[in-house]
Amino acid sequence: MEEVKDIEDQKVYLISIEIENLVIKKAITLELRSFPAWAKVMKDVWLVKSHLSASEIRDKLKIRMHSGDKVFVMRASKGWAYRGVTVGEWIRKNI
Repeated sequence: MEEVKDIEDQKVYLISIEIENLVIKKAITLELRSFPAWAKVMKDVWLVKSHLSASEIRDKLKIRMHSGDKVFVMRASKGWAYRGVTVGEWIRKNI
């Protein structure tokens, strides 16, 4: 679990994963839910709030992954648009 620092000073990251093994996918899901604030945007796309950098988040997740699994992490910013997702309010509050 990530240490909770001042959550207002933390950045929001978009994380996309491709994981075939359901046991590993469940472990990654638990890891993503351990961030101080998170939202599941779509099937394998998450937003998390963290004091870690994008590469630190990637490294935290990849230690649980197999060599064929994929993860993409980038800092989220304003200028987003969506359709058909239910986390719009979370995004407005956190980005």
